[in-house]
Amino acid sequence: MVDIKIDSLADRYKRTSAKWRGLPADILPLPVAEMDFHIAQPITAKLQEMIQASDLGYGGLIPEYAQSFADYSAKHWNWSVDVDQFTIATDVGVAGVETLRVLTNPGDKVV
Repeated sequence: MVDIKIDSLADRYKRTSAKWRGLPADILPLPVAEMDFHIAQPITAKLQEMIQASDLGYGGLIPEYAQSFADYSAKHWNWSVDVDQFTIATDVGVAGVETLRVLTNPGDKVV
């Protein structure tokens, strides 16, 4: 079982992201993909390791991403992912737009 720490609403309004400082306190902001949970310890540890080593350059395509996703998908969803078809996008919005460019034609309706 994963222990998830959840900040109070008052603590969230102390955050510096646009989501939490861009609106009055009586409005609950609900944008998609905002990181409202604490960062998982393995991610924090890796980031700290990278900062200590000044390893903060541009990432580019990293083959381990595809294999990690394929392993996770197989374990948790019984889904076989072809790592040769794996592509990184800058964010979920870009990924959605580019996916629609491939799968739809001009004038198609999308819900």
